[in-house]
Amino acid sequence: MGSMDIAEEQKLRRTGRLFGGLREDLRIKASWYRSDFVDAFKGRISQIVAASIFLFFANVSKMVTFGGVMDHVLHKQMGTIENLLSGAFCGIVFALFAGQPLCILSATGPCLVFETIIFQLCESQGWEFLVVRFWVGLWTAVFVLLLVAMDASVMVAWITRFTEEAFATLISLIYVIKAVQELMMIAKEAPMMRNLNVSFKVKKVILIC
Repeated sequence: MGSMDIAEEQKLRRTGRLFGGLREDLRIKASWYRSDFVDAFKGRISQIVAASIFLFFANVSKMVTFGGVMDHVLHKQMGTIENLLSGAFCGIVFALFAGQPLCILSATGPCLVFETIIFQLCESQGWEFLVVRFWVGLWTAVFVLLLVAMDASVMVAWITRFTEEAFATLISLIYVIKAVQELMMIAKEAPMMRNLNVSFKVKKVILIC
């Protein structure tokens, strides 16, 4: 199946109107928006509870893990608490208004790499990290808004698995290189002692009971 066939099947085509794709999504979503919440209480509620608990701990575990790493590499300017708060806020807002369940709403490897690169850039230039991070987020929101206005989401029809694998390979290489750098740093700071000549002095200890 070619890219054009995928676009036709999924009805991903430009509307030619400003925010036309967004308005079309809202029109389609409105017909079953209420049922998305009401249907959870019909039938087997135990499945909903089990899935919710699983997703909760799956997200929280990643936020805590990557938050701890961020707390170290960003010198405590961002950490676990910030990841948990942002994940909770974005998760609630996204669930209520987005209608797209496939996005990852927690800290990930690419996020950690991105934050680390920005922090290192700010340190090298003498900039305030949180100020720069605020403007990066603001401009990201502006660009995303422009993409939505121009119906740029139709471009996902041309994204294949190769794109995902390329990003996965990049992240894997970054972590491998980071691990090798850490090992080299440890070897430099605490080199292996080949000739260990240590004289142990035993002190007499008198125990009085």
